[in-house]
Amino acid sequence: MRVYHSSVLKVEKPLISYSRDFLDFGKGFYVTTILSQAEKYAERFKFREKDAWLNIFEFDYDVHQWNVIKFGIIYFNLV
Repeated sequence: MRVYHSSVLKVEKPLISYSRDFLDFGKGFYVTTILSQAEKYAERFKFREKDAWLNIFEFDYDVHQWNVIKFGIIYFNLV
C-alpha cells in the first residue's frame, strides 16, 4: 500500500517520538492514501514560507500489526 505524509522535513524513517502530544487522534505518524490531499497539505507549509516535503512510503498492510483509523467518505447533497 502506498501512503503519503506531508512535512517540513524529509522523513526517512517515521518515528512517533517526534509527534506532537495533542493531535486529533493522539500521538502518531499521520498518513493518507490520497495523493491530492497530501499535496494540498504540503501547500500550507509553502504558504508559510517553509520547506514542503511529500514523503511517500510503501508498506504491507496487516490489520493485526498496525493501529489504523480508517475513514469512509460520506456525501451530502445540500439543497
